[in-house]
Amino acid sequence: QQPRSRRGGLYGDWQIKMKFGEREVESILSFSRDQEGQYVGQWISFWGMNELKDVKFEDNKLSFTQVIRFQDQEITSKFTGTIEEGELSGLLISDRGETEIQGKRAPRTPRGVGSWEMKIKAGEREYTGILTITADKEGNLSGMWKSDRGESEVSDVKYEDRKLTFKRVIQRENNQ
Repeated sequence: QQPRSRRGGLYGDWQIKMKFGEREVESILSFSRDQEGQYVGQWISFWGMNELKDVKFEDNKLSFTQVIRFQDQEITSKFTGTIEEGELSGLLISDRGETEIQGKRAPRTPRGVGSWEMKIKAGEREYTGILTITADKEGNLSGMWKSDRGESEVSDVKYEDRKLTFKRVIQRENNQ
C-alpha cells in the first residue's frame, strides 16, 4: 500500500469561500477521524460550529451532510465535490438552491503553538505563569511569559523531537 501524501488527503482544516447573496462568505471545514476510524467534520463559520454528518471521502471524492438550525427552522444541505492537489471544490445543495464552494488547505499550525499554564519550582517555592507561543507565516515560533510578577518575552523557541525549548531573561532589581 502506497503512503498517502498530505496534499491529496482529507485531514486538517480547509479555508473555503462561497457566495451568500451578493457577499462572499469564508468558513473553515475541519476533518479528522473518530475513535472508530470514521471520518468526522465540522463547519466553522461566523454563525458558529456545526457537526457534519455522513462524511465520506474516497478516490478524491468528498461528500457530507450539513444541518443548520435557525431559530425554529432546520436547513439540511448536501455537499458533493472533490479534493485534488490541495484544492477543494464542489456544490452545496439544499431546498433553497445550490451554492458553489471553493477552498484550499489551511496552513498547519506548528506544534507547540497555544497558551500553556506552567509551574516552576525554585527550591521550596512554586510559581505559576502562562507561556503563550505563536508562529509567524513561515512557522517560526516566538513567545511571551506572563505571571503575577509581570511579563517577559521568550526567545529561541523551538519544538523538536517532542521537546519544547526556549530562553527567558528575568530582570529583578539590578540583576538579569
